[in-house]
Amino acid sequence: MFRRRLQRRIIRPQMESSLSAQMNQAETLISSGQPAQAAQLYARLANEAELIHHPRRAGSFYARAAHAWLDGQNIAQARVCATKAVSYYNQLGMLLRAQRFQERFDLHLNSLQTENAPVSAPGQPPVQARQTKPLPTACPQCGAPLRADEVEWADESTAECDFCGAMIRAE
Repeated sequence: MFRRRLQRRIIRPQMESSLSAQMNQAETLISSGQPAQAAQLYARLANEAELIHHPRRAGSFYARAAHAWLDGQNIAQARVCATKAVSYYNQLGMLLRAQRFQERFDLHLNSLQTENAPVSAPGQPPVQARQTKPLPTACPQCGAPLRADEVEWADESTAECDFCGAMIRAE
């Protein structure tokens, strides 16, 4: 009586593999020195996530797009994507993630503008980089690429996948 449609089970794995392929393509673009193209791809993925009502993924894709736009020296687009990412994180009640993303974004932006080491704002303690252990290159559950400097760390040896929420032990 209350069964899921078989069609959904068939389409979802295809959608996930396409998503993983596009994320890998974006990471390849970044590593090959084409951050603007990667940012466009991340922004498109964020729009698609919005359309299918996946706000967590949309926020993560907007956050990645914001950093990629910064790497591509497009500060206006970076700020637009960063605002959307923070908005999604706040909407989902992920206040700590929103705060940490905003801090990393501001540091990245400051480092571009000053061409020196990032400096904290007057009256605020300096933001210290967290010592991280090496992570697998991809999430074992969903296959999403993992970067130790972008994931949320639950403790010193456990990180959370931005895309599926799986807890991943550092190697």
